[in-house]
Amino acid sequence: MQDREQVKQIAREAFWELVDNELLPLLKDFVGARLVVSGSQKEPAGTLQKEAPSWSPLRIPWKTAEGEKGPYERAEDPENPEFRALVKDLQDHKKGLTRDGLFYWLFTDGKIVGRKKVRGL
Repeated sequence: MQDREQVKQIAREAFWELVDNELLPLLKDFVGARLVVSGSQKEPAGTLQKEAPSWSPLRIPWKTAEGEKGPYERAEDPENPEFRALVKDLQDHKKGLTRDGLFYWLFTDGKIVGRKKVRGL
């Protein structure tokens, strides 16, 4: 069972690396080119990058925890650049956001992040 989880984790990491390194740059170029061709571009092509997350949840260590509303996962790793990018993203989004079926929030201390599966997904 543990081997299966390790394989799944490796597959997730490979998938997100492919998305981060190959697909997102192509998508940004495509959308930027479409905006320029259509003449509807109001902002520089690089602005699309702001919408793409600069962090990967697969590169952040998560621990299972139990809260008042049930189980969730939490992370606190200020030395990890992925974690720092997640915290900044949460601060920019008023301390909560949904990504890939998970809701992420920043605890009031600003040093711990929680995540929980969104109901119905």
